[in-house]
Amino acid sequence: MNEYLHNGRDRLLEINSRGTLSSEDLINDIEAQEEPRQLKRYMEKLFEGFGVDSEDHSKHCLVVRPGSHMVTSFPGLPADGITVTFDRELALSREDMHFLTWEHPMVRESMDMLLTSEMGNTSVALLKNKALKPGTMLLEAIYVVGATGEKKLQLDRYLPATPIRCLIDPGMNNLSEKVAFDTLNAQLQPIKKGMAKKLVKAQREPILTMLAKAEQAAKEQVNPIVTEACKNLLSHVTEEIKRLAALKAVNPNVRDEEIEHLKLRAAMGHQCLQKAMLRLDGLRLMIAG
Repeated sequence: MNEYLHNGRDRLLEINSRGTLSSEDLINDIEAQEEPRQLKRYMEKLFEGFGVDSEDHSKHCLVVRPGSHMVTSFPGLPADGITVTFDRELALSREDMHFLTWEHPMVRESMDMLLTSEMGNTSVALLKNKALKPGTMLLEAIYVVGATGEKKLQLDRYLPATPIRCLIDPGMNNLSEKVAFDTLNAQLQPIKKGMAKKLVKAQREPILTMLAKAEQAAKEQVNPIVTEACKNLLSHVTEEIKRLAALKAVNPNVRDEEIEHLKLRAAMGHQCLQKAMLRLDGLRLMIAG
């Protein structure tokens, strides 16, 4: 009887079934993605940064119009403006409102515009912290680890653009783990453009030294990130090969070439991941005062 039951196992069903595991984690993730307040706050900051006028219409709703100080044309925004909502139930009852989610073309294209433009890549700020001696300089550098390869390899599944933050003090110490971004951000105040240029010019050599230290610290974090990405790639390919092998046992139309192609693509992806590059994405100079 045991042998009979074993031979009758449906391996494809086992691979694709969650079994007795709880689905609560999946449900919680979906509900978290549906949370409208986080996206609304993000888009309001994005509108403000690119000079787009936005005002509250009602709960979870905004009226968005091109502003007089727009830096560039904003994707998906007509000249007469639009009304948007971040609430799914309201969007189903109001056809005149655009329903914005993280997958909406306006959101995705504006995020791409933010990530690829040079606006905001560098800044100088005044740091209000009584624990620091006036004149103390901190350099915050944001690096991004990414891999390039053919689109069919789907490298973003295993190594999406991964940021690495470094915060360098005058003693060349990396304080990124000790000082959180939000904590630091709350203590900053803007500096006039003319004063910022003078500070950068006067401190050019120390800044370059701190930047070199930041790059060194960032490079030390690349290998663990790449190793984890390669591990995820091999794990996914192994499961896919098992699935095809099980399918081949009951379906003669599954060819050996398909499995070999999968192995070849995995090898190419692994090589591309191993060549992942580190690039500098943003700099912020902070002067205590």
